Amino acid sequence: MNPDDLDELLRSGPPGAPADFSARVMQQISGLPVLQPQPQPQPLPPHWQTLAQWLALIAAAALGISQVLAFIFGLWAVTAAAAA
Repeated sequence: MNPDDLDELLRSGPPGAPADFSARVMQQISGLPVLQPQPQPQPLPPHWQTLAQWLALIAAAALGISQVLAFIFGLWAVTAAAAA
């Protein structure tokens, strides 16, 4: 496809929908099965939610501390290598 064809296509405007388009779409939609609502999962009891929040907080703190320690070790390794 050369650029002139593309320019001509862009100038022509959008194509029109067939006259019976909405009727055909609605006919297909009405033929679809009706979805049944799914049961909602029960939330955790409050004490389990609190426990899960504390475990997540402890895990995040442990990962953060390990990152800080890894950074400090990296600084130590670089300064020890530079001093040697």
